Order: sequence, then structure tokens, then C-alpha cells
Amino acid sequence: MSGTINQPFTRTKLDVPSDRLRSIYRLCEQFPGLEELFDLPKPYEFVTDSNAAIREVLFTSKYRRNESARTDLRESRESGIAKIIAPLELKTEMDRHLPTLALEKGVEVDKLRQDWQELQTYIEFREVVEYELPQTRVADPNDLPFVKLYLSSNADAVLTYDKHISMMGAQALKPDEIRFVRDYARTKAPEVTLRVGGVLIGGVAIGSLIALLKLVVFALRSFLKLPWNIRFSS
Repeated sequence: MSGTINQPFTRTKLDVPSDRLRSIYRLCEQFPGLEELFDLPKPYEFVTDSNAAIREVLFTSKYRRNESARTDLRESRESGIAKIIAPLELKTEMDRHLPTLALEKGVEVDKLRQDWQELQTYIEFREVVEYELPQTRVADPNDLPFVKLYLSSNADAVLTYDKHISMMGAQALKPDEIRFVRDYARTKAPEVTLRVGGVLIGGVAIGSLIALLKLVVFALRSFLKLPWNIRFSS
């Protein structure tokens, strides 16, 4: 009598937080050759203007009910699949808008300032390189720093609700429309986790002992968190 029982494994949905991608992106920054191994796209780069920044601050100051809740932009940034940049002029604009915003929305100005300080940790501020625009395209002088940063960088779009941005030659994207980036990160995280496991099992040559050791540590941590029927199924 055979003792073998042919029982199929139950397929369990692999739940891997999108944040898991960030460690892989950091590793790929040190060892660019790994991008191809993990099939990771280069991170999106977005310029945020003041109305998009205000939207983020209001979310944490007024509208968020769960402390762990995140906007699509924050999750995308924390996953490593998106970078947020802004001209230094954004700080001046926000400081000017916050007192009025506090009165309009019924929020303590100190709370807004606190959340604005926190949001700044997500943003890479840059000095704007001189970039001459034809006078006929300057729809709003206040938007020039954001448009110039877009035109002089590798940014994919300016996050804004301001129609003047696109009129001045920049690709504009409403903050609501960044959900596709967040969804991609959520889809990619389980795939990359399994790819890391495949590197361990397949013995792919990486060409760097340090990179291999880091991958092993990351893969073991990721693999040990998986349900047992996924870890050991073929």
C-alpha cells in the first residue's frame, strides 16, 4: 500500500506590502545590474506643486480617520516606485498659504504646519536651473519654478490641479490619477518577492558577493513570511 497522498496545495493569495519594493530599489541603486534581474522599472519622478502639497497636508490634518491610512502618492513614494521633487519655492508658497487654509478648513494652523513638516520628509527639494520660456507661454509667473523644474529634470509629470502648468509646456497629472502607480507597486511587490526566492533556488550568478549576501538576507526574511503552502509548492 502506497503511503503517498496526492493532495493538491491550496492556492493562497500572496499578500506582500508594496513597501517591500523599497529595499529592492535601494539595492538596485547600489548594483544597477540587478534591475534587469528583478524586472523593475525606473522609479517615476513627479514634481509636486502647492495645490497638490496642500491636498496631502489636508488629508493628514483634517480628513484621515485611520492613522495608518495613506494617500496613493505616499504609498507610491514609500514603495520606492515614485520620487517626489519640488523647487525650493514650494516652501515659501506653503508658508504663505497655511494661515489662510487653517481659517477656511477650520484646522489649527500649528497642526497644518506640523503635517507640512512631516510631508517635507517625502520631498526632495531642488534649486531650479535657469530655463527660459517664451513670454507667450508664461500663463502664471507663480508656476514658473514648477514648470522649469519639470523641463530641466527627468520628471514624468507635475502633480497639480492648475491648468496653467500644462499651458506652459509641462506634463500635468492630477494627484487623483496617480493611483495607477500605487496599483502597479502592489502588483509588483509579490512578483519581486518570488523572484528573490528564485534567485536563491536557481543560483543565478550576480557577480558581487556583497549583493548576493544582501539578497540572501532579504530573501530569507521574505520567504519566511510566506504561507507554508506557497513556500513549498512547485
